[in-house]
Amino acid sequence: LVSVNERTREIGIKKAIGASRKRILGEFLAEAAVISLLGAVGGIALGYAATFIGMSFFGMQPTLQVQTILLMMAFSMTVGILFGVYPAVKASNLRPVDALRME
Repeated sequence: LVSVNERTREIGIKKAIGASRKRILGEFLAEAAVISLLGAVGGIALGYAATFIGMSFFGMQPTLQVQTILLMMAFSMTVGILFGVYPAVKASNLRPVDALRME
């Protein structure tokens, strides 16, 4: 949300020079997907490390299940894409003049 609000002027410039709405949305979709994926991988790694440290005090070994990891990654991607693309849709619907005027 912050990324799109800060980049509304950039979206206006892109529209003014001929970028299509589809191209602008594709750019924000790709950015949101990559950021969400990196956040999911980082969260899983930190969560596993914390669990490993905590369980090692009790002599236990944590296990990873592929289904759980995939579910966590899918959830992260879904949330990231929804919150990344929705504001981009709103901004891409603006006329170039209005988008350039916003700040």
